[in-house]
Formats: sequence, C-alpha cells, structure tokens
Amino acid sequence: MLWDRRTTTAWSHLRLPKIQFQQFSGELTDWLRFHNQFKRIHEDESIDDGGKFQYLIQATTPKSRARDIVESFPATPENYRKAFEYLRMRFGQEDVLIQVYVRELLKLVLQNTEIKKVNLSSLYDKIEAQLRALESLGVTKEKYAAMLFPLVESCLPAEILRAWERYVGYSSDESGKKDLDSLMKFLSIEVSSEDRIKLARNSFDSEKSNYKKKLENLSTTATAADLFNSNFKNRKDFKFKNNNNNCIFCEKKACL
Repeated sequence: MLWDRRTTTAWSHLRLPKIQFQQFSGELTDWLRFHNQFKRIHEDESIDDGGKFQYLIQATTPKSRARDIVESFPATPENYRKAFEYLRMRFGQEDVLIQVYVRELLKLVLQNTEIKKVNLSSLYDKIEAQLRALESLGVTKEKYAAMLFPLVESCLPAEILRAWERYVGYSSDESGKKDLDSLMKFLSIEVSSEDRIKLARNSFDSEKSNYKKKLENLSTTATAADLFNSNFKNRKDFKFKNNNNNCIFCEKKACL
C-alpha cells in the first residue's frame, strides 16, 4: 500500500496523548496486563534503575498489596530489580496463574447453573478472555483441549447446548467435530446471529414506537361532517384549539 507523503507528515505532527499506567493492585487476574505494560520500562536501557523504581511505585495502587511489597524495599537503584523480581515471584508464577484462569472458567459454570437467562454475547466474551489469558501462559487449545473443552461446554446454558448438539449432528464436514475450536466457532456464529436479530428488532421497535407517537399526535380537529352534527358540541373526544368556537374554514364565529 502506497502512502501519501502529505498524509504521513500530518500524522507525524499529531500529538498523541500520554499513556497512563493502569495501576496494579495485586489481583492475580491483572498481572498479565500489568507485566506487559511495565516490561517496556523494565527493558528500557535509557532509564536508570533509580528511575525505574519510581515508575514501579507509581504503577502500583496505593494502599494495596502490590504497593506495600514495593515500598517494603528502600527506594534505591540497587533494590529496584529485587523489588520487581519479588513482585514477579508473588504474582507472576505461571502455574498459579493457570489455576486462576481455569477457576474463572469454573466460576462461569457455577454462575450459569443459578441464572435462568444468560447473555450469550457477554458469556462468549468472558470465555474468550479466559482462553486468551491461558494461551498467553502457554496453555494452548491444542495442548489442553481435553481439559478446556468440557469446561467451556459446561459454561453454556441448556438451549445453547441443544443447538450445539444439533450443529454437530447436522454438520457433515470437519466443522462438525466436537472439539474446542469447533465449539468456539459455533459460539461465534450464534453471537453474530443474536446481534443481528437484536439490531433488526430494535429497528422495528423504534419504527413501531415512532408510528404510535404519530398516531397519538394526530389532530382531533372536527371534520366538515362533524360541523353538521347536532350533537357535536357535546362530544368530549374532540378538542378545539381556541375557546371561541371559530369556524375552522373561515376563522369567523361558528354558527352552530
């Protein structure tokens, strides 16, 4: 793809906002995000260890476990790597993190046994988040599919499980294999379908609401036939816009 030099020059002068630290409190599920963010500073050779120590303090939440651990080391350049490695030892052990994310999947299983109606789109996003975290820890779908597949399948509500079984039964090609990749592909299709249905229904409901408002706002001014009705003055379902009962055609005093 060819880039216009003027466009490139304009982008080079664009002032981007500064990246703000998302502070780490000591929650194990936040370690990967924190580590991926902070490692740029940790590996930057242009920053001395004293400066890195100050960044490490700022990158932790005040009055949290993580901040307490960092501040337990005297803030000297020599102690920076000790503090960082101690944080990694406390919160970044891969085997512990794997257990955390597997338990998060189990938590989804338990939650869905208590909830009658499950938001499939939200559930799919949560499952994907746990699987991506596990994959970043080396727990690939291929290596741990036998463990992850029944967990993910158990997260699904009954009606989605029935649709999944039909999907597997009706598929004559490899897409009908009962494995984790096929299940996630099926869920992706279901979520996309659900989003399209919601979009269609919301559009219809909006049009229906607008139509009802138009009906409600229709003028109840009397028709010509009503003007000749001797009982017209006693009808309560018509509202005049003025109190003088002027003729609606010539705006003169109505002769009724």
